[in-house]
Amino acid sequence: MTQPRASLWPVLLALRPQWSLIYPLMIDKLRTLLAKSIVRHLNRPRPLAGRVWLWLAAEADNLEEKCRCLIEVLRLDPENEEATLALLVLDQRRPTN
Repeated sequence: MTQPRASLWPVLLALRPQWSLIYPLMIDKLRTLLAKSIVRHLNRPRPLAGRVWLWLAAEADNLEEKCRCLIEVLRLDPENEEATLALLVLDQRRPTN
């Protein structure tokens, strides 16, 4: 582990007696930063996910599975033209009872 820069060392030593007070605050701050980071990660766009579902639709064995995959593509990217056109074609192929 590397030592802090020399200019910070006296500050850290001066804070040593208050460590029991500072430590919980640091932990709370780290938890908050971690939670924010996780939320940002989960909310970022995932452009590949739509492509993966589109590929799964192309490889699906039956119409129901293809439709389910294409609907998932449209859930992720409502303006996806490939998925929209593929669903239109599959709707025409679907037998009506």
